[in-house]
Amino acid sequence: MGRITVNRTLGRAIIESEDNDVSDSSDSNADAVMPIIEIEEKIEPSEFVDKGYGFDLYKRAYPLNIIDEDGSTREGYDIAWDIISLEQPIHFEELCRRIAPAYGRQKATSVVRDEVKHIFRYHLKGMITEDKNEFVRIKDFADVKVRVPNPDDDYLRPITYICNEELALAMKTIAQHSFGITPDDLFIVTTREFGFKRTGENIIYSLRKVYQQMLKNEEVTEVDGKVQVMS
Repeated sequence: MGRITVNRTLGRAIIESEDNDVSDSSDSNADAVMPIIEIEEKIEPSEFVDKGYGFDLYKRAYPLNIIDEDGSTREGYDIAWDIISLEQPIHFEELCRRIAPAYGRQKATSVVRDEVKHIFRYHLKGMITEDKNEFVRIKDFADVKVRVPNPDDDYLRPITYICNEELALAMKTIAQHSFGITPDDLFIVTTREFGFKRTGENIIYSLRKVYQQMLKNEEVTEVDGKVQVMS
């Protein structure tokens, strides 16, 4: 009787058959005996699993404080400042989506975008910056931290709303705590830390792009196919 071994390595399943003569099911009769399936969990090395990397939980400016203590509606620039201060760097589109209820909208419509741009131009000019990737932060802010989903909040940032600096810091931190990790496994672990259950093409593309820049900047290197953080 053939034996099939299923190896699971960080989410990838590999099926190995030790009996090369296992016939196709279409050729077997009703009395054929099903092969024994043994499942071996192989996660190499063990340091990859549920380490706990000291990442912060994501904090949202929610619910929005639209009404002040006097019962008056707060100005849009005050509300925008609250969101940016707590959630920076925050993507422009996400900022618009978050502030939309203050303008009676449920989505980041063109009206909301125009209002936010007006705030930037006339109320927060010189106080905030927006980079080429449309991430907004207070001027001179540099204390970027890795922020992972809060289990008490159902909010999950799309990968496009996580800035490159945060992705790079996450991968470097994970690599420092995971001896012998490969780039592909690093992407998988990073994906999980940010709350994604699957490593879709967009996620891998974003992580690989940041990783390639880290190699170029000599922030990390590869030795025998393993990631090492440069000191």
